[in-house]
Formats: sequence, C-alpha cells, structure tokens
Amino acid sequence: MNDVRDVKRGMTYVSSFAYVADGKNGMRIVQLTSTDTPGYEGFSPKPTPRLVATYRVPKNGKALGISKGLDRDRAVDESGHQIGVFGRLGARPLKGDEQRKMYLWNGKPYHVSDDPKDGALYEERRKGQKRRRRVK
Repeated sequence: MNDVRDVKRGMTYVSSFAYVADGKNGMRIVQLTSTDTPGYEGFSPKPTPRLVATYRVPKNGKALGISKGLDRDRAVDESGHQIGVFGRLGARPLKGDEQRKMYLWNGKPYHVSDDPKDGALYEERRKGQKRRRRVK
C-alpha cells in the first residue's frame, strides 16, 4: 500500500478488519486479528495484519475515502456517563440504578462459579426469589 487516503476499522464476529482507501490502488481489506492471532481471546491482542482483498476502482479511478459502518450498541463508563450512542433513536446512557440492576443481587455484587455443582450460589439466589403461585 503506497497511496493510503483513509482507513476505517470494523469487527466481524471474532475478526478485526481495516478497510483502506489506497488511492490509485483501490480499496484494500486487511484482516488485523482472527482466531489464529496469538492471544485473540485476551483484552488487546497484537494485530497480525494480512491483506485479504483488493478492489481496483474502474477507469483509473482512485479510492479516496471509506464510509463508517453502523455501530450496533451504546457505551457508558462505570459511573454511568455516556461514551457513545450508536445508531439508535431515543437511546440514552443507563442511569446508575439501571446499571446496578445488571450487577447487583440483593445489594451484593452478582457472581458465578465455574463449578456447576456449587449449590451455595443457587441456594442464595433461591432465598431472594419470591415464590410464584401456580395457576391451575
């Protein structure tokens, strides 16, 4: 690549891609990470770039820019302040009480066990649930 004008990054499943407007060379797609990338399941795997596709612009055209794809979610930080809202009408950041519903159970942080036979977790949860009557 020797005429790069613009780059956008995107994710598809477990792979990260760079979409590159490479001027006279056309559009290029570079796979940055994949399941073959060492440490891809970690927080920040080191990219292992690999050119996977090229589209030449017809009639001696040039690729000058790349449009950004639609993000499909929103983000808030730990204190509930909005980082971004992507592509949703009426979306807003979660309020503190809404966030706490996601990670607190009876006022304590919710946790799970890797041991499927850990009955203590399930017993504690059952105590907090209200009994439901069966409708006949």
